[in-house]
Amino acid sequence: MRRFAQLIQELELSNKTNDKIEALVTYFNEANALDKPYVIAMFTGKRPKRPITTTLIKQWAIELSGTPEWLFTESYHNVGDLSETIALVLPEAEKNIDKPLHQWITELAALQGKTDEEKKNTSLIHGIV
Repeated sequence: MRRFAQLIQELELSNKTNDKIEALVTYFNEANALDKPYVIAMFTGKRPKRPITTTLIKQWAIELSGTPEWLFTESYHNVGDLSETIALVLPEAEKNIDKPLHQWITELAALQGKTDEEKKNTSLIHGIV
């Protein structure tokens, strides 16, 4: 996942087509073979279905951070981006979980069909969200 995150950062940091092509070529030469199809799918708009809604992630972030909902909402309006707001209010991670992209996607897909409470418990225990 770190390598995928690095690719995204490299693509975002440059406006030059050749830099972007070089970043993609380097990624696909180095990446785990099981990750490559997922990256292609994401870049072509064929992302896997989300098993956890944005609303749930927002609720869990509010609970985990201990932030009052009104303050979270005001912060979101000032920040302007939900994922950035969530990242800002959540406490520092106690540990880093280094899994390859394909493993994250497989674990997320396994949440499909579970109740919201099961999703929450599984996600928080395994560091999925």
